[in-house]
Amino acid sequence: MVDETKSANRDARVLQLYEELLEIEQRLIPTGLHVLGRPSIANEKADLLKMIAAFDRPEFGAKALPNEIAVSFGSH
Repeated sequence: MVDETKSANRDARVLQLYEELLEIEQRLIPTGLHVLGRPSIANEKADLLKMIAAFDRPEFGAKALPNEIAVSFGSH
């Protein structure tokens, strides 16, 4: 029974890591972070931060920044 629980916990953690890697791949690689050996320029960094802020992060209880701004202005 203990081995089954350990196995289930391990499988759940592997799945979580896989999902996090997919998220990184989908969000970051298209922005050019996959270019090795070349530092990002200021515009790319700003675009990356804007893109990250545009997504909800339910695992951290964080809402997308554009939605939060809309709510604060009473537009949403």
